[in-house]
Amino acid sequence: MTNILIKPHLTEKTMAVTSNSGFTFQVLFSATKSQIKEMVTKTFNVHVLRVTTRTTHVPGKRSNTRRTTTNDSLVKYATVYLKKGESISLFEFKESK
Repeated sequence: MTNILIKPHLTEKTMAVTSNSGFTFQVLFSATKSQIKEMVTKTFNVHVLRVTTRTTHVPGKRSNTRRTTTNDSLVKYATVYLKKGESISLFEFKESK
């Protein structure tokens, strides 16, 4: 199985969800919820309760040559909710003094 998880998605909104045991990742566009659940369970050794996904349109960028735009792309994000008391170490930050 290829790596479905591309990278963690860290924004103010996604960090607010971490208090409810929700962790957000950018995933492959072709990934299904069951594949995402299986990959998170194997990678981080946690119990996944549910997975929600959303797609976001990323507009193409304009090129100065011939005034054309590059291809638009779609990005898929998955929020994974874990069992109470479990967490993923990628999302933990140490506060500086």
